[in-house]
Amino acid sequence: MKDSFGRNIDYMRISITDRCNYSCTYCKGKSYMPLKRSEILSFEEIAEVVKNAVCLGIDKFKITGGEPFARKNAINLMENIKNMAGVKQLTVTTNGSLLNKEIIDRLFDIGIDGINFSADTFVKEKYSRITGKDDIEKVSSNILYAYKKGIKIKINTVLIDELDKNDFESLFNFVHDKDIPLRFIELMPMNAGQKKGKYSKKNILEFFSEYENADVKLGNGPCKYIKAKGFKSCIGFIEPIHGKFCSECNRIRLTSTGVIKGCLFYEGKNKIDFSKDIKSQLENAIINKPKKHFFEEKNAEKSMMQIGG
Repeated sequence: MKDSFGRNIDYMRISITDRCNYSCTYCKGKSYMPLKRSEILSFEEIAEVVKNAVCLGIDKFKITGGEPFARKNAINLMENIKNMAGVKQLTVTTNGSLLNKEIIDRLFDIGIDGINFSADTFVKEKYSRITGKDDIEKVSSNILYAYKKGIKIKINTVLIDELDKNDFESLFNFVHDKDIPLRFIELMPMNAGQKKGKYSKKNILEFFSEYENADVKLGNGPCKYIKAKGFKSCIGFIEPIHGKFCSECNRIRLTSTGVIKGCLFYEGKNKIDFSKDIKSQLENAIINKPKKHFFEEKNAEKSMMQIGG
């Protein structure tokens, strides 16, 4: 289905929980308060939304959180969605710390189309400082196991100000000989008074002696890639501020509380009423999807864990 600006909306990101076992400040925000279990959509309700979204031409879905694997039996929901008629693609974003070989094996068995691992550094001490958990060895092991299983892997790194040369080099060293795209995400001003991040694509490009733009599409989002000398896969950049991609946006979001968001910070009151026709509510949300975001101009106290990353 197309929105009022002619954009084809065929992708939905689904937050299934606001809970996370990590404490990354750029994600949680200062005002974060966990939601009550009664406020969170049931798996049955999420499945109903997906079925109706498919009827509107949305056939690609990503499971997010919070940390999706912090919710019990999350993989059962993923299997259900993956098996639905009309669903072409299902991927998941995770910090990777709650995975193990058994879970990864099951993800492989249900046919998961990709796992995006969030990792801002592979330097042990810095990783612990950012996340509040000493899990980098476990996460690294899970990434490698999933990669060797043949699951498509990406690594997402948020360009937070705390990172330095050692952190960037740790990321490059991890992926350079593997077919794992590394994507750098520009820091968004989430909280009141928060400034834009100090790092941008320009800073990252300084690490490469030779590179060229790569005309590839690796997923459903707005990531732009380069091919750098000495790297098996691509390096990507998601720039919501310096490379505003609103004109190409193809997604809507379902929050864990059942709100349909046409944009990350959209404040519209599109909470699904399950006593009414779900399809028409999704249609209305798509039609009213805003032309562009404005969070570089105004920001409020936000938590990515509740919005859905």
